[in-house]
Amino acid sequence: MKKGWKIFWIICASLTGIGAALCIGGAVMGADFYEVEAALNTRSGWGWIDENEYYDDDDYDDYAETEYCDGTRQNAPQQAEESMTFSGIKELDVDVNYLKVWIRESEESEVRTELSNIPGDMTDNLLLYQEGAELNVEIRGQNEWTKRMKNFEEDATLTIWIPKDTKLYSASIACGAGELLVDNIQATELELEIGAGFAEVANFTVDQLDVSCEVGEVSLFGTAMQESQIECGIGAVGYQAVGSKGDYYYDIECGAGTITIGEEEFSGISTEKMQAGAGSKMDVECSIGTVTITFTE
Repeated sequence: MKKGWKIFWIICASLTGIGAALCIGGAVMGADFYEVEAALNTRSGWGWIDENEYYDDDDYDDYAETEYCDGTRQNAPQQAEESMTFSGIKELDVDVNYLKVWIRESEESEVRTELSNIPGDMTDNLLLYQEGAELNVEIRGQNEWTKRMKNFEEDATLTIWIPKDTKLYSASIACGAGELLVDNIQATELELEIGAGFAEVANFTVDQLDVSCEVGEVSLFGTAMQESQIECGIGAVGYQAVGSKGDYYYDIECGAGTITIGEEEFSGISTEKMQAGAGSKMDVECSIGTVTITFTE
């Protein structure tokens, strides 16, 4: 490697280390990932952003009645109730923070949701609604929700029951500083985005797996039949894949972190490598965190 490039990568590694130290220091002093994000987004070059509202009144009114191509109409996003049932769900889109989300298999014929330990003054902020074949879960008034729920002592929980043997077209789940538990899910595409929280996803069978972990921790066990894309910042991802190491081929990119595949470890400044294999592809990118991939065989 030329001397100039060595200097360049040394500088990058140094700046990365400083950034990690500042993040850890902030966490020790009580800041979290979403408070930092909110602070950075409070003002933009295009003007002020109201950090206290996820929707304004006009945005909310836009949902009042949506017409679809088949002539059916969909009601406005509604305040989450203790138990709700949804018909014909084939897609799942969840984007929450400071909430425990539990996705489970059921013997029922329709998707059902349950809430527990949600403070009464926060129920207006949690929205569950159906658009066509998609179930949406999101939070309105992010800052208000965060301030109230950050130090809430009980586990505020949303449970989503999926009928047994149902294969979803797609499941997109973003969980900020909360907790995500998933067991027995089937989907064409499963997308997970974890901020500073924890996720455990077990017994999944998907065609495409897409995982992004910022500063949190993700534990995976299952099968991605076509491709797995794993992106890790300064957090930790553990993936026990069904099969053996030879059942996959790999595209690896590692910064100052560590990627372990079976018994083989990759680390160092800007390590890139492709490994031949068979079957499904694993595309793994790690900045300064850790990614550990093991196999059932």
